[in-house]
Amino acid sequence: MRGFIMRIGFALVAALALIAPARAQDKTMKDLTEVGGRSLADWIKDITHKDPSKRENAVRAVLGFGPEKAYEAVPAMLTELRRHTGTTTGATQIDTSVRVNIAMSLGAILGTKKDADPKVVKDAVTLLTRLLSDSQ
Repeated sequence: MRGFIMRIGFALVAALALIAPARAQDKTMKDLTEVGGRSLADWIKDITHKDPSKRENAVRAVLGFGPEKAYEAVPAMLTELRRHTGTTTGATQIDTSVRVNIAMSLGAILGTKKDADPKVVKDAVTLLTRLLSDSQ
């Protein structure tokens, strides 16, 4: 139990560490059209790719566009989290690194988005809360 609480604490600290730089860079990112030579739309498509490493990279890459633009990727991230139904036999699992990166990215994006849709925030909180009982 102690290890579980430490991991949650680490994830929260990591998410908060992402928020401050994102706020500082928000003004310079408004004109950004590519990260890693790809558009935001290209990265969003990869969030649901069948290769977990591509999903993980895509989730991290959208943060490079800043929280205002990265907000467009939130529905794809939530869709990916919805696919994870747990760790029991017969459950659908998504890669742990993908889940962790989505959780941190959602914290960074929704924590800095000025006018986030309350329904989206509620959906994110519901899905993230469900991850708290995940064995990993």
